[in-house]
Amino acid sequence: VVLKSVVRALEDREATRRQNRGERVEAERELYLHLRKLSDDVDSIATLKTKGDSAYRDNNYHTAHALYTQALQQLETYDNAHLTAVLRCNRAAASMSYQGYEEAVEDCSFALSVAPYYHKAILRRARSLTFLKRFQSALTDFHRYLKVDDLADRHRQEVQAEVDRVYRKIQRDRAEKIRDQAHKERESKTYRSGYQPPVSDVPMWGTASGAAHGATPGQNHGQGRRPTETYYDRLGVTQGASEKEITTAYRTLAMKIHPDKHRNAPKEQRLQMAKKFVKIKEAYDILTDADKKDKYDSQLWQLAFGG
Repeated sequence: VVLKSVVRALEDREATRRQNRGERVEAERELYLHLRKLSDDVDSIATLKTKGDSAYRDNNYHTAHALYTQALQQLETYDNAHLTAVLRCNRAAASMSYQGYEEAVEDCSFALSVAPYYHKAILRRARSLTFLKRFQSALTDFHRYLKVDDLADRHRQEVQAEVDRVYRKIQRDRAEKIRDQAHKERESKTYRSGYQPPVSDVPMWGTASGAAHGATPGQNHGQGRRPTETYYDRLGVTQGASEKEITTAYRTLAMKIHPDKHRNAPKEQRLQMAKKFVKIKEAYDILTDADKKDKYDSQLWQLAFGG
């Protein structure tokens, strides 16, 4: 009886030992599979990032964007804030390259929410905000970025130059709004009075054609006359057009009449197109220079109303 009891105890002990060993083996197997999957995912994410970087350098921005997106989707199951910030910021760069500035701002903001120390996202968001003309927010980011201690001196100077350009853009926008408001008020007064300035072929002082004909500053002043074709007429825009509208109009016309587009045309047509191109280029150069545009608008007003 005693012997049977001992045998039974040994059998129970062996069964328990085998059960524990089986559970341990299963646990080790699960751990191995998890680590193997983690290693495969890390390799896959790294490969996608490398391919995305290569596509970006080759100017294949949409492809780069898609590759970064795939990498981010695989990364969702892991808590890796730094790599998430890097991929988001890289995708923002791809978006900016095809003018997806809103999406770039969103990606940079997310990157900073998980990795506030990732300064590259601050600068990239600042530049995107500048393109969106959200200048105050852009300046906030630029100044935040410039507070980073380990910036190289040359890079700091380049970023400071960007900040200066933003301030100049703000000033130009304000001046443009003032000009637009003044123009609307002048148009309103003209409409109420019913006065329409007579048209004249007299060359206008301050223009290339005026200089060619020897026009002087006082020649047209107060005579109630204006040129038959203004710079605005040449570009097909109104006097209240914004700088963006002027630029768009110029580029559209330039694509049609640029001399290179008419290389195989008859000589007379080539010369005609070349003259037209010179005219719209002259108009564009004046109307996109804030100081020259102000002077030109004032001259048009003086010619029309003698003021």
